[in-house]
Amino acid sequence: MGQFKVSSPFLEKGDFKQVSEDSSLPTPMEYVMRKLLSLGESVTTSFFPHLTKVVEIIFTLPMSNAWPERGFSKLKLTKTTLRNILQNDILQSLLQVSLNGPKPCSEHADTLIQNSVYNWKAVKARRKLPRVPLTVPSTPVENECFNGIAQQEYEKALRVLRLAKFAQKVAELEDDAGSESEN
Repeated sequence: MGQFKVSSPFLEKGDFKQVSEDSSLPTPMEYVMRKLLSLGESVTTSFFPHLTKVVEIIFTLPMSNAWPERGFSKLKLTKTTLRNILQNDILQSLLQVSLNGPKPCSEHADTLIQNSVYNWKAVKARRKLPRVPLTVPSTPVENECFNGIAQQEYEKALRVLRLAKFAQKVAELEDDAGSESEN
């Protein structure tokens, strides 16, 4: 805190001339609050009785809540309904990787994944499962349900179209009636 030369317990505008844009130096507000706390209760209570308490409270408040919010956001993304049965240690490991790991699709992430796969394969001989062609059987029940839904959607669209045409005719009749009454 030796950046400022202050001869009296009261601060003046000239005391802040040495402040630069360097992030290692405290801001003028931080300097003033630290100076008030270092002066002690006797000086500050006579002029500003509650100011030291306010400064103490301000110093205990976190600067932002971005860090915990980011953690909760990653937790929500990691523990989805499909992965709801994760053990706490696995969940903690996944959160550590997602919070502190490299960005996905970066060179560092790709090399890390390649090294991990290489190490995983080297631990134990593994066999590949044969690929089974994926065939989706077409059942008549699925087709009937789909056709029924498509038919309902088609009928709903026709009703909306009829209502729109009817509303257009009513608007035209009102316009015609309004123009005849003006003549």
